[in-house]
Amino acid sequence: MVRPQILVTALLVLLGLGFAKTISAQSSTHFVPGPGTHGLSPVLLLEKGWTDVDHKPLDVPFHREDVDEMSVQCLFSLNAYDSLPDSLYLYAEGIAWTSEVYLNNKLVGITGDPFREHIFLLDKRLFVAGGNLMEIRMRAEGVSKPFYPLHFLGVFRQVAILMADGAADVPMPLKKAQNPTKAVMIAPWASGSGFAHDSLAVSSVLKGLYTIPPGIPITFAFRPSNASLALVAKSKYQVVEDWKSVDSLAFYNSYPVSHNPKPLTMPFWREGNMRPTNHYGIFVGRDQVMAPVVMPLDKLALMIFVFLPILLLLTLKMALPRVFDNLPEYLTRSKIYMELIASNKFLKDQQRLLMTFIRTTLLALTVSMFLYYLSVTGTWDRLNFLSDSSLLFQAFSGGKSSLYVLFLDCWLFVVGLTIAKYLLLNFIAGVYRIHGFAGTIQSLDIFASFPMNLMPLLPASVIFFLPADQGGWVLGVWYSTMCVYWLRRLFVIGNGLSRLFSLPLGLKFLYICTLEISPWLFLL
Repeated sequence: MVRPQILVTALLVLLGLGFAKTISAQSSTHFVPGPGTHGLSPVLLLEKGWTDVDHKPLDVPFHREDVDEMSVQCLFSLNAYDSLPDSLYLYAEGIAWTSEVYLNNKLVGITGDPFREHIFLLDKRLFVAGGNLMEIRMRAEGVSKPFYPLHFLGVFRQVAILMADGAADVPMPLKKAQNPTKAVMIAPWASGSGFAHDSLAVSSVLKGLYTIPPGIPITFAFRPSNASLALVAKSKYQVVEDWKSVDSLAFYNSYPVSHNPKPLTMPFWREGNMRPTNHYGIFVGRDQVMAPVVMPLDKLALMIFVFLPILLLLTLKMALPRVFDNLPEYLTRSKIYMELIASNKFLKDQQRLLMTFIRTTLLALTVSMFLYYLSVTGTWDRLNFLSDSSLLFQAFSGGKSSLYVLFLDCWLFVVGLTIAKYLLLNFIAGVYRIHGFAGTIQSLDIFASFPMNLMPLLPASVIFFLPADQGGWVLGVWYSTMCVYWLRRLFVIGNGLSRLFSLPLGLKFLYICTLEISPWLFLL
């Protein structure tokens, strides 16, 4: 006779197995198919088992905005490894921003767009039955998105191992709008959870928490998750896949608010306290939506900075009247002044220090006025002369600093660069025992700069008070004057190095490239 305790135990075991089977079945169907997964079914959904470099556990979805680099790992096993097909697929729906994906220490894919599906075909031999290691190395760099240029890092949508399966689930097709002129933009994230659960934001709109005018289709800033697309497919709304195809847009849900909106140049539709702005729910032209925010001019600061060069010249006239009167001769009598520099009769030490201060201040003023113009007009791409994202662009783009702050930053940088240059020259002079080398170069710098460094200040003083179309022409003149100034400066320095020190051509070329050209190329 079977004891009751044994029957109860067996019953509990059967119930536990059934419950475990139910959980297993639920987890295996948790994968949400997307447009790129037609004919593929999940082998394993990689939600658990992630850790960062400090071995802190992470569960997908997760994301961070406070770091520039991030590396995460996931250790997993493939059950029934022998029965799997020879080809498997690594599916990554959302990895930010630019990332490299490694499987068992082998690079299998690179992602650049965090809001698109990435599918990598893999040979099964790259896997093992147990103890597979996936590593994702992420960097906060790459092409920005128009509606959210801030780079973030993380795995914020599903990652899975898939295999070919003709019976796999097919996502429900979206109801596409035909030739619409208006659309409601939905930001695919929730204000409370950021990018991690974008379906919360989408479902709140679809459930009527935000009233959308009848017959108006919806669109997205960029591709939402598969879960959100499934919600939209089941709803009554038609979809515009490319928001750029409509003439006007309105924003209805909680568009994100950044506490550090440095690179952002467009208006947000909710303020920091989540109250709607004047743009909320209003249909505006597509071009107007993407137009940069124009910062109001600080006219008092501009007037002060326009008169600052005059103040510096008055200081020069009072302190060094003879030097002030001879400035025009610097352009025409270079041979005489080269002889004065060579004989150390050009300027005394105190005079040289004052002239260097005026020179660096004028240069900082020109650069800060240029940066302020970019800040006012929102045309920060003009900083990218040689690259898609120069150091100047990364340091200043999108900032709304006052003209005073910009000038102070530029002045400190120029002064720091000048001090570093002369310290290096003093060191070289000490090593090679060249008497007065740094002082002679300082005099040559002054002679090569004046009076041409005053030229760019004229267009800088008028460009802010002109219409946008005329400002573009003046900006071209500004570029030209800066080019003329630098070309003349390089010519004078090159000529002076030959006359003052009899340097060979190669050494002179090395000096100009290292100390005159390289610092600016590094910034651009």
